[in-house]
Amino acid sequence: MIEILPEIESGLQEFEGIRNTKKLYVDKTAYLLKLRKFGKIIFLARPRRFGKTLTITTLKAFYSGKKELFVGLEAEEYLNSADFTPKPVISLDMSRLNTENIDLLKKSTVNLLGNIASSLEIPLRGESASDNFQNLIIDLKKTTSKNVVLLIDEYDAPIIKLTQNNQTERDNGLIKSASVFFQEFYQMIKSCEAELDFTFITGVTKFTRMSVFSVLNNLNDISLEPKFGAIVGFTHEELTANFAPHIEAAAKELGMTDRQLTDKIREYYDGFSFDGETRLYNPYSTLCFFKQSVKYFDPFWMESGSDRLIRDKIKDWNLTPESFESSELSRSFIKYPGEIGNTTPIGFLYQAGYLSLRLKPDGNYRTVWPNQEVRETIKRLFLATLYTKDDDTFEKDILKLSDYLNSMNIPQAISVIKRQLASLSYERYDNALSNSKSSEDSNKETKSNDARLEEPSAAGPDSNRVVTDTTSYNEFYYRNLIQMCLETAGCFVSPERHTSHGRCDLAVRCKNQNLIIEFKIKRKNERASTVAERGLQQIIDKRYDGPYVNPILIGLAIDSEEKNIAAFAYQKGETKETIVFDYPKVTGKTQANRDIEQESSKKTRRTSKKTRRTPKKPRQRM
Repeated sequence: MIEILPEIESGLQEFEGIRNTKKLYVDKTAYLLKLRKFGKIIFLARPRRFGKTLTITTLKAFYSGKKELFVGLEAEEYLNSADFTPKPVISLDMSRLNTENIDLLKKSTVNLLGNIASSLEIPLRGESASDNFQNLIIDLKKTTSKNVVLLIDEYDAPIIKLTQNNQTERDNGLIKSASVFFQEFYQMIKSCEAELDFTFITGVTKFTRMSVFSVLNNLNDISLEPKFGAIVGFTHEELTANFAPHIEAAAKELGMTDRQLTDKIREYYDGFSFDGETRLYNPYSTLCFFKQSVKYFDPFWMESGSDRLIRDKIKDWNLTPESFESSELSRSFIKYPGEIGNTTPIGFLYQAGYLSLRLKPDGNYRTVWPNQEVRETIKRLFLATLYTKDDDTFEKDILKLSDYLNSMNIPQAISVIKRQLASLSYERYDNALSNSKSSEDSNKETKSNDARLEEPSAAGPDSNRVVTDTTSYNEFYYRNLIQMCLETAGCFVSPERHTSHGRCDLAVRCKNQNLIIEFKIKRKNERASTVAERGLQQIIDKRYDGPYVNPILIGLAIDSEEKNIAAFAYQKGETKETIVFDYPKVTGKTQANRDIEQESSKKTRRTSKKTRRTPKKPRQRM
């Protein structure tokens, strides 16, 4: 008998629709009971597509008394108790407003209120949107003789839209006009305090100029509250409990064990934390992954929004991705990080959801990229800003590199990396490094030196170090660039990976194989192939490959004058045969950008190197 799996829907955000169509639903209704006890006016900040709208629609069904939707859920018992009384509900979705100009913004707000009033069979009265809003609450209370529940979803969506398009004086003037409009609009919440039973507001950021947080002095912000840390998103326990049959089916399809698959899902989509303690899977990416008929680990969440804004921001900031990891932030900054349009780069990335938090022993926070999906995409966008060729060439090179790495065609993979390095603006990268170090120095006094109590950064223990030795600096410089090339091609990369005999420059995990890479800088009169072999020999002598099963060992020689790979030596397979590629000396820009793949095969020599180790059985394909 074929088991019918619970159907998954990634785009549906209406609680009633999910329950009526029997789609998979992760029960969050226990939080509804906690919310009312926590305060009368609640605010929750979370990134886009993280479950805010689903929470709003669940609250609407809950207070409307639609008991049939909660059968089998945590809130069912309370809804059927004598303590529960249904309430009239006003639910506003501010993301629907037209922000083309101030007149359309006001008109669409009135239309939104008018539609709600019509559904409640209450005439809409008043001279302005603010009057309409206030009178709607008052009249609904009079009509039902019950205090009103007010739900406002994406309260800041109109201002965020305007901020993203803020390119002219006209746009700036529109933002100011819209801010004044919403100050008056949200002031009505305080004016109607006697008519309101419960108010729940969601958004991405705290816009001080919109006055919600200044006029509502009894507002309770649960964004950092550990007891509400998992009100949206999926915990690991929720994933394994609710998706168990889907995990089993997907693991079988991919030739993995259930544990191997959940570990990979965790690497790609877990790691978000909004209180610094609770770890969450991205709900949108997780649902999209399981919904696919053919399973791929794609950046679903990152691709669900436009990358233009974040790409422009990365270019404007001119900071390296590594500079954002392990930054230390105070609790006061996390609570009030500034408005998303004019905050610091870290404030922007945190509020947009790209940076996650880890709580430190002193009560402050450390920033991390939450997972592979975010890390890979951010580095891809940064690398694209350095590329001197068109976007199509950049994307084609990434696809080629991914294909060559997955098939373990090392010569062709390194040739693509060589071509990528030849296509980068080193001046821009130098400026980004310089800006990142300046930013690090300015915050040095706030940084903790107690690394023993910290979780290692995904970028590596020395990812943000300032190196004074020229050779070490050059190795660090090219290691970071090549690390980004590998990560944008879908590899997991650990820089400065520790072993019992030292630490290798890069430990790389591709689809079916591990790579150990050691960088060496070629000095003026040295032969490049000799330098590459020295790097390979260091991996062998120091047994950097100890933790891995039959990894490919690669020594890379870097020519700092040409700013590129001059030669490489590698061992592949149980035979431990060493293959050395020595690239010709490049003269002139035209030659530097030629098709390196054709040249790479011209100077090749092979040597047979025996090692002290007993060959191990190859790892089974996952």
